Amino acid sequence: MDHDTERLLVGVIHNKYYLKEVIEFLRKEGIKNKGVMLEIAKNRVPSQPPTDGLTFFEELRDFVLAENGLLIYGEDEEILERAYAKNKELYRKMKRPGLSIMQWVELHSENRYHVPFVERDPHFLKVIQEQNPDIVVLGKAHLPYLIEHHFANIPHRDTYIPKE
Repeated sequence: MDHDTERLLVGVIHNKYYLKEVIEFLRKEGIKNKGVMLEIAKNRVPSQPPTDGLTFFEELRDFVLAENGLLIYGEDEEILERAYAKNKELYRKMKRPGLSIMQWVELHSENRYHVPFVERDPHFLKVIQEQNPDIVVLGKAHLPYLIEHHFANIPHRDTYIPKE
C-alpha cells in the first residue's frame, strides 16, 4: 500500500461485548486481500492471563483469515511478555497489606497508563511503517500515539468502537 491511499485506524474496546459490532464494521469495509493489522501476537506468551476460549483479538484474527484478509500480527511476543510480567508484578504489589491509598494509586496508574504503552506503541508504529497495513485495529488508547507520531500528515480515517 502506498502512502497516498487512505488508511483506516479502528480503535476498539477489546471486550467480547463489542466483537460483533467490530466484525460487522470490518465486513462492511471489506477486508478481502487487504492488510489488516491486529493487536495480537502469533503465539500466546507465558505471562498472558488464561482465558476461557478465544480472546477478543483471537476471534477477530479468525474472522480476518476467514474473510481472506491479509493478517498482520501487531504484537511482538517479547515486548508483550515483558508487559504482562510487569502487570503481574504490579498487581502483586497492589495487593500488599498496609499499602497506602496513594501508593496503590501510583501502582495502578503505572499498570494502567504506562506499562501497556511504553514499548508496545512504538512497536505498533514500527509494524505499520514496515508492513503498510490498509486497516489497523488496536485498543482505542493506542490510536492517539499513532496519529501523533505517524498519521498526522498521512491520509487516514479513524473510527472508534464503541463510538464513545
